[in-house]
Amino acid sequence: GFRRVSAQPETLTAEGIYNETESLTVSLVSAGEIHYTVDGSAPGLSSPLYEGPITLDKTGVVRAVAVEEGAAPSRPVSFSYFLNEEHTLPVLSLTVDDRPTFNRIFYGGNKVRRTGANLALYTGDGCEFSQACELRVAGWTSLTLDKKSLAVDFKGRYGGDLRCDVFGNGIDRFNSLAIRAGQDYLYTIFRNELFQDLAAEASDAVLTQANRWGVLYVDGEYYGLYCLKEDLTRQFYASHAGVSKESVRNYKTPVVPGTPFYDEILAYAQQNDLTQPEHYQYMCEHLDMDSLIDWMLMESYSCNSDVQGNLRVFSSPENGGKWSFALYDLDWAFYYKGCAFFMVLNGDSNMPIVLHQLIRNPDFRDRCLRRYAELIDSTLSNDHVLQKIDEYVALLEPEAPRDRERWHKTLKDWYDQLDILRAFITVNDWARLSIERFCTEAAISPAERAEYFGY
Repeated sequence: GFRRVSAQPETLTAEGIYNETESLTVSLVSAGEIHYTVDGSAPGLSSPLYEGPITLDKTGVVRAVAVEEGAAPSRPVSFSYFLNEEHTLPVLSLTVDDRPTFNRIFYGGNKVRRTGANLALYTGDGCEFSQACELRVAGWTSLTLDKKSLAVDFKGRYGGDLRCDVFGNGIDRFNSLAIRAGQDYLYTIFRNELFQDLAAEASDAVLTQANRWGVLYVDGEYYGLYCLKEDLTRQFYASHAGVSKESVRNYKTPVVPGTPFYDEILAYAQQNDLTQPEHYQYMCEHLDMDSLIDWMLMESYSCNSDVQGNLRVFSSPENGGKWSFALYDLDWAFYYKGCAFFMVLNGDSNMPIVLHQLIRNPDFRDRCLRRYAELIDSTLSNDHVLQKIDEYVALLEPEAPRDRERWHKTLKDWYDQLDILRAFITVNDWARLSIERFCTEAAISPAERAEYFGY
């Protein structure tokens, strides 16, 4: 046994992005001996002994441990250096402790196995954060695809929560983050983020994940375009709602009997007529109606055909206990016109049990129609959504050629998918057609349509 653990080595050469340089000399310092690796593998006592500066002539990761007499070896520390990559987006660097395990996790789509890692984020201004974590793959259907999503958990054994305002929104505590590719990497790349951004722009009632685009490297190897996102955990809701993490209740589809959300909301809707004032009042006391309405309208506008498996709800008694709704996983948005309003009002999932009744309640119906008329004239207008698409193209286009090559797609494929996405709006006149879908699925009369939408 040892009475103490050695302090980690430090670098005298700032980690980060270096362009227009032929090579880089990395100098390390420590109170004891330093053992290091440059291939991303976890260093140990059998790794090379540091005896002088290390020269890098290409992108790589220097990992090191310190060993002092009478002390246990330090935790590994990772320093990433990106030489002449010329990226226009921030750079995410993952270094993994066990590369064979990572390969089984990533290329085998293994959700059971996990490995220790270090995640760092770099911009032209330097390193924003670098923290040890536990790494796993994320998703279900996407596990069969080549480019997989990842998740990192900042557990106590690796140093605890990440403390950094990663997304510039004032939230500076995370127990996990998502590194997302999603199924749409095969198509437009950004479908999910487009609709989440539109929702965040339109509403502060429906919960969305803040995001930040970047390029990912694993042990110095380029892995392409990825989106760093908030993870929908209890800590996520606690941070946004200003409540304690311990007080948060959260559920995802399918919500089963015996859980508070099922018993308070779904079972009640099955047993009571929500068009009656007393039962509707009960729902207003247990649901954040603004959150529910905006969630319903955004899911419906987007024609998300995968909504039934991606419901996420949160509540806390510390802020009244009402259930709030989160948008999650909209990779299958803007594909099937018939999904608009059908999936949330009449589809085979949890929420149609509630919404099919609520939409017949005069007060709820009025609120939904007024809100959709407002959104269609502003955030969800055809022109505005097309503008948002163009903004995403401008953001990702400089990085797209290399990403497409890495994942065996062509740039032409990407441009073709962008044309399809735009055509969904322009050819269909989607603002107008989505109103027609609303009127059909909610049995809205011509008189109501004229009153709320003007035609």
